[in-house]
Amino acid sequence: MEVAHTPEQAAVLSKLIEAQARFDSELSLDPSVADKVEVAGREKALGNELHGVGLYAEAKKQYDRAFICLYIDTDAWELNLGEEERALVTAAKQVLHLNRAACKLKLGQCAGALWDAEKALELEPANEKARYRVLLCHAQLAEHELGLHEAGELASLERAEEWLGSAEASLGELSAAGKQFAPLSARCRQSRRRLKAAQRRAAADQKKLYGNMHTGMERGHAREAAQAEGEFEDMPGLETDEE
Repeated sequence: MEVAHTPEQAAVLSKLIEAQARFDSELSLDPSVADKVEVAGREKALGNELHGVGLYAEAKKQYDRAFICLYIDTDAWELNLGEEERALVTAAKQVLHLNRAACKLKLGQCAGALWDAEKALELEPANEKARYRVLLCHAQLAEHELGLHEAGELASLERAEEWLGSAEASLGELSAAGKQFAPLSARCRQSRRRLKAAQRRAAADQKKLYGNMHTGMERGHAREAAQAEGEFEDMPGLETDEE
């Protein structure tokens, strides 16, 4: 079934077709590091346009292509690149990780989004946007786990507690630094209420299960005792010495 696109989406997709043809020819020319970064920047810019019109899957693929542009093997990185060239590539990759994380969150790929967000933070530990995106991933992972649990599917409340706790801790740190994240704070508070309710239900279910198991064991013991008593009733009495 063909997906209908808005005029804005169709316009960006037409650019994508042109970019794909140019991409193949540019990478076949053995470009310099500066050229690689420039091509990656164009691919990223198109990815941003795709993201802006809601074409998140296409945007993610575009960011993937930008990463391909920036690929440099370990030997070349260590032996052939100077500090300035390394800084150029690292800065380009950091932004790409952030943007791809945003795409993956929109696509519901929470674990993959967290990987990208953590990579961005690893490349620039002081970057607040990277810290926020990691926080957002933790919050969304907690919501995902809670949704699975509430739908009766296999889920872990322990994992939900871990993700939500991390999100709340990061939110507290950023808020203490003067940043305001009211919508995300509200989401975390709602997730905390949902988690507490789920934990209460789980505790009640566990208590009921153990109660049923205990009752079943008592009934089993009673049946065994009754059966043993019936068996002894059929046994002959003990003989006594006659005077």
